[in-house]
Amino acid sequence: MNCPLCGRDSDCGYEADKQHPSCWCFAEHFPKELLERIPAELRGQRCICKACFANYKSRTENGT
Repeated sequence: MNCPLCGRDSDCGYEADKQHPSCWCFAEHFPKELLERIPAELRGQRCICKACFANYKSRTENGT
């Protein structure tokens, strides 16, 4: 599946039929503010990719 924020492959382990704990996202905390950026019709349907997660995390850590 594609990331709902950028359209790139989300690299979701769960969608690739792996155990959820083996996916990269399992160890991460996704802030409410980031999840709210997903279009309403795609919330709970698509996974955010690593790049979008890292970009958001970097911007919030740098205060931008």
